[in-house]
Amino acid sequence: MSDKNIDFKELEKALIKLYGKIELIEELQKHRGDKFNIFSILKMERLEVNTHSAFLYEFINPKGTHYQDDKYLRIFIDEVLKIEDFDFENVKVGRENLIDANRRIDFTIENDDYYIAIEMKIDATDQDKQLSDYFEYAKKQDKKFFKIYYLTLDGRDADEKSAKEVEYERISFQSNILNFIEKSIEKSANLPIIRESLFQYKNLILNITNQTTQEMQMEIIEIINTPKMAIAATRMSKGLAKVWAEREFLFWKSLTIKLEEYLKNKKNWGMEGYNFSIKDSSTDDLIKEIYEKRTKDNDLGLRLNLNKNNFYFLIYSYSKSNFKYQIEFESKSDIEKLAKLIDFKYKYKNARYCESKYALNFCKDYEEPTYDIFDNDKLDKIVENIYNEIKSYMDIIVKELN
Repeated sequence: MSDKNIDFKELEKALIKLYGKIELIEELQKHRGDKFNIFSILKMERLEVNTHSAFLYEFINPKGTHYQDDKYLRIFIDEVLKIEDFDFENVKVGRENLIDANRRIDFTIENDDYYIAIEMKIDATDQDKQLSDYFEYAKKQDKKFFKIYYLTLDGRDADEKSAKEVEYERISFQSNILNFIEKSIEKSANLPIIRESLFQYKNLILNITNQTTQEMQMEIIEIINTPKMAIAATRMSKGLAKVWAEREFLFWKSLTIKLEEYLKNKKNWGMEGYNFSIKDSSTDDLIKEIYEKRTKDNDLGLRLNLNKNNFYFLIYSYSKSNFKYQIEFESKSDIEKLAKLIDFKYKYKNARYCESKYALNFCKDYEEPTYDIFDNDKLDKIVENIYNEIKSYMDIIVKELN
């Protein structure tokens, strides 16, 4: 079916209807307390080691503080690893096990017959020969069977540099781990604290894998109920990332104009794009660049620099977090002094940073992206607020360094 045969007016009406139902569902969720999530409150949603590794290990470990022996491990073997002949006698579960090549395996499960290694990735990239090293180590464990699993949000393939000529099985949070948690909830009906903890983690998985609740899914199914509606919705969803990129482009363009005016009479100060171009490119090229960088989860922004001092002020947005500011200075004493003046409390090597007081995010896959950027008047207000916030820092910095 060609685009000209799609009834986008019909789709628009359906989306408006769906939006009304989404608002109603979200209000109900608020009243029920469904929006409360301890992982989100503590900003721990995407921490591989301190959140996901720690939580999953505690449940699959028969010696975990749930004191339910191998109840949850049995569910894990069945729902995630899908091994039918696993013997639970003499089973050992490990986490962050140090192996040859100075690597650590996220999870290991072994009994008399099996040695299982699981590598988990949330945002981290694959390392050279990582799964290959796990494979070689597993082979040496003198077991009848050894298996390597690669756990990601969506079940993607490992990078070839990590897993060249290695047999491994792909598993995902959005399917396998979610099923494990749901089955574990069922088996925890009489264990209220454990059950509620699992509910919290289930909602976290739904958030980080961009899945809707069952209530939302039923409403979507009701509206997208014909081939034409399915085609229209699918075509629209494929273009959604570029739509977000176009709105983000408008933000950076407007902010760039304001900052260029601010820096016009500031001696030795300049500005450039951070991870993307802001000059000498067409609008279409810039939108395409933003789209491609966001697809790869890159951070994007602007960098103001004081040429004579090797000082940088970064303004950037990362896909999985809110808007941030960062200063970089080669002099440790100077950066400490400056950071104190502008109250940049967080440290990273020779940089100091802080989050914007405005919850601004351009990533459609973020838990709460900034939908207001699709309203031109509200977008102008967002740009104005961010500019004034930057100016409040820059007025102090310029006075101190010039």
